[in-house]
Amino acid sequence: GLIPALVDSSSGVSYPDSNTILEVLHSLHGGWIWPTQIETQLAVRRQATLAAGMMTATVAFFLERSREVRDESWLKDHEESLRRTLSRLSDELIPVGPPKKPAEFTQADWDLAVALEYLDLSHPEWNWRAEHPRLEAWIQQASLAPEFIETRPPPA
Repeated sequence: GLIPALVDSSSGVSYPDSNTILEVLHSLHGGWIWPTQIETQLAVRRQATLAAGMMTATVAFFLERSREVRDESWLKDHEESLRRTLSRLSDELIPVGPPKKPAEFTQADWDLAVALEYLDLSHPEWNWRAEHPRLEAWIQQASLAPEFIETRPPPA
């Protein structure tokens, strides 16, 4: 089966995929992942999609860079995609700022925080923080959430 998966212990139904799991949790435990106001919800969903796309481009860049024979045009395309997405997220997401408490994180907040932390982990040589000081300030605050501190990988 797909990983991750959430299994409902009362019904035995399995929900694969992170987005599906979050929808289930959202419906069962209140409307904190997706805002209820439609315009805000659509903005959050758009930002979450951009952040998820950034994670995909980061993985693709890492895999291509790890190959014995690299395709420099692919590397360039993935890096440009990452740079464009970082700029867009910095312009659009950051004015709202991170929530005060992790319990108030929207899907976009979680996706962006994970994407930025993964970018640091997989590409430590790329100093995106210097290029995007607003994202740097945002991730510094968001990464103080216990959920990130408790699950952060040990330093290499």
